[in-house]
Amino acid sequence: TTTAWGVGRGCDIEMHAEIRFPHSVGLLFSAITAYLGFRVNDAEWKVMGLAPYGRPRYVDKFRQVVDIRDDGSFRLDLDYFAHTYSTDSMISRRWEELFGRPRRSRETELDEFHNDIAHSGQKIVEEIMVKMAGHVHKETGMRALCVAGGVGLNCVANWRMLQETGFEDIFIQPAAGDSGGALGTAFYIYNTVLGHDREFEMRHAYWGPSFTDEEIVATLKRNGARFEAFDDEEALLDTTAEIIDEGKVVGWFQGRLEFGPRALGARSLVADARNPKMKDIINAKVKFREAFRPFAPSVLKERAHEYFEMPEGMDAPFMLLVPRVRPEMHAVIPAVTHQDGTGRVQTVTEADNGRYYRLIRAFGRRTGVPVVINTSFNVRGEPIVCTPQDAYHTFVNTGIDALVMGNCVVTEKGKVDFNAGMRRSVELEAGSLMR
Repeated sequence: TTTAWGVGRGCDIEMHAEIRFPHSVGLLFSAITAYLGFRVNDAEWKVMGLAPYGRPRYVDKFRQVVDIRDDGSFRLDLDYFAHTYSTDSMISRRWEELFGRPRRSRETELDEFHNDIAHSGQKIVEEIMVKMAGHVHKETGMRALCVAGGVGLNCVANWRMLQETGFEDIFIQPAAGDSGGALGTAFYIYNTVLGHDREFEMRHAYWGPSFTDEEIVATLKRNGARFEAFDDEEALLDTTAEIIDEGKVVGWFQGRLEFGPRALGARSLVADARNPKMKDIINAKVKFREAFRPFAPSVLKERAHEYFEMPEGMDAPFMLLVPRVRPEMHAVIPAVTHQDGTGRVQTVTEADNGRYYRLIRAFGRRTGVPVVINTSFNVRGEPIVCTPQDAYHTFVNTGIDALVMGNCVVTEKGKVDFNAGMRRSVELEAGSLMR
C-alpha cells in the first residue's frame, strides 16, 4: 500500500480505501526529483523550494503521466516510469520524450525549464492531496485530519489541505517519512495489540539525547576552547540576542535533540530574519546549498498571526505548514519570505521549548521583531549535530560566528581535538550497549 485513508476512533483505525504499488504520489514526486537532477529520497524538498520560481507550463503534460480522479485517487501511466523494473532510474525514455529534454545532470545549470517542471509537478501533487483530503472530509465529516508518510513533508500541500478541504485542524507528525513508521509500529503494538489506552500526545519533537552543562564544559575544555559560562539565563539570552542583532550566525545547542528531519530550536542555526542578505550569508558561511532554497522562520506562537496569514493562536510546531507572509511584513522579515511570499513557519511556545522561546522573546524585545531564521545545525551532506563534540566541530570548521551550547558561549575558533570526539563516540556507543 502506498496511499490509504481511514477513520481513527480510540485505538482503532477503520480503513476505507487504499492505493497499491506501483501507483504512488511519493514515487511520482521522486521521479520529478530525479528528472531535475536531484538525489532521490534525499532532495525532494528541493523541488518544493524550486517550484515558486516557475510557471505551470507543463501541468497538462503531467496529466498524461498521472490520471487524477475527483476523489483524489490516481493511477500512474507506467510507460513513463522505470521504478517497476530498474534500480538505477525512476523515469523511462518516454518521460524524456514527453517533456522534450533529457534528465538534468548535476553539472548542468538550472534554468527556466527546470523551474517550470518543478512548479508544474508540485501543482499536480497538491491537486491529488487536496482532492483526496476533500473527499475524505466529505465522506466522514470529521474536523481533524492526520497525515503521515513522506508526502506529509510537502508543507505547501499541507497548508492547502487545511485551507481548502473543510478540515478545521491538521496534524502531521514531525518524522512523517519512512523513519516515522517505527514510531507508528510501536504505538500500534502498544495501543491496538496490547490494548493500552492512548495517553501520549506529541506536543513537541524533543525526544533525542541531551547533555548536561558538565558534559558540555568538559567537551569544550578537552578541545582547548575559550568560552564564557553564564550563571544567569537572562544574561545568556540577552548576549545571544545581541550577537544575532549584529548580523551574526549562532549555533544553538540546547536540550534534547529533535526527532525528525527539521531543526526546531534544539540543534539550530539562528540568525536575523530582518536582514535581506542573511540567506546569502548563511549559505556562504555554513550551508553551502542552492540559493533557491528558502530558510524558515521561528516565531512566538502568540505573535505569529501578526506576521503570517494564519489564525491567531494557531499551532505549527513542526515547521510543516506554509502560510503566506503578510504583504506588509515582506520587507520586515525578507530573509524568511520565499519567492512566492510564503514562509515555512514554526510557532514556538514556552511550554514546549522554554529556552528557545525566551531567546526569540529577548530578540523581539531588542529589535521589535520576535521572528528569527531557524535552519538545521549542520553543513550540507551531514546530519544535524547531536553531541557537543559534533557542535564544536561544525562551529570550528564553518563560518558560524558563535556557539551557544547550554550555558556556554563560544566566539573564538580553536582547534578540534579529534581524539576527544572519538572518545565521546565510544562512550556513547558503550552507554547504548549497556542500556
